[in-house]
Amino acid sequence: MNIKYLLKLILFFFFFENSYALDLKKFDDIYVYSLEEDDYARFQYIDPSFNNYFVGKTNSIGNGDYDYLLVKTDSNDELIFYKSLGGIGDDQGYYIYGDNDFIYLAGRSNSFGNGKYDALIAKYTLNGDLLFSKFYGGEQNDYAKTIKELSNGNLMFVGRSSSYLDKNLDAWFVEIDKKGNILKNMTYGEVNQYDEFRNFIEVTDGYLFIGHSHNKLNEKKCL
Repeated sequence: MNIKYLLKLILFFFFFENSYALDLKKFDDIYVYSLEEDDYARFQYIDPSFNNYFVGKTNSIGNGDYDYLLVKTDSNDELIFYKSLGGIGDDQGYYIYGDNDFIYLAGRSNSFGNGKYDALIAKYTLNGDLLFSKFYGGEQNDYAKTIKELSNGNLMFVGRSSSYLDKNLDAWFVEIDKKGNILKNMTYGEVNQYDEFRNFIEVTDGYLFIGHSHNKLNEKKCL
């Protein structure tokens, strides 16, 4: 299945968390939800019943520039629901994680929160009911790129932040509980250097972080 979607509104609009009925068309093995603007699915989760969940962004409909995009289809790729989440600014989802009972979205927002951009974590039921949306970060730019469950039952998201340390973009990881409360908030980086975590793996004695780094001379390296 192609993970890029074009979306078409055919029913109704709500103010903050938006739900829509969409026209689904199939061309060979590619499913297209057609609309007028840029709409993308970035990551997929498959639940135990083989339903598909996609997270991304949409600026065809919603409250501002881009809004979070959440799409659910069944095992035959028939549309179950479509939702957006956001405000008047730029809100984009990067990653989706599911634990068989709930789904968690990770991304960024400058519609709300504490600074220019904040990490936005949203928790939904598998039926698409929003349980919470919370913002993390300081006065500058803070993005969440991945969220996963840890062996202790908590969640961790990773990304980048310029709100801490030397105010440059630093690699960032935050551990939260299932209600979104912060348990750990840590950054990694060097002065005058851009650092970012993109993903992570939990290992026996800690975590293996995956990301990239470059300095003002544009010398790049992997983290």
